[in-house]
Amino acid sequence: MSDKVLLVASVASMIQQFNMRNIDILLQMGYQVEVACNFAEGNTCAPEQIGELKKNWNQNRLCGIRLILPEMYLNLDKMQERTGS
Repeated sequence: MSDKVLLVASVASMIQQFNMRNIDILLQMGYQVEVACNFAEGNTCAPEQIGELKKNWNQNRLCGIRLILPEMYLNLDKMQERTGS
């Protein structure tokens, strides 16, 4: 059984635009790669591009995990307001 890597990003476009090469390197090193991100909201890519990204992941046996992060957790100022920090 190979070691696993979980790559987490707020949105799928972050993976597509900046991390595909990193994923390729990890796969070449023998890691099983899983990706957790929001496929539905906040992406800078068109929905068709996200669909192609998921299709590519399936062909390469990557596991895509749908992750939904509330906006307040993506904005440090809002998080600090809520926690009083």
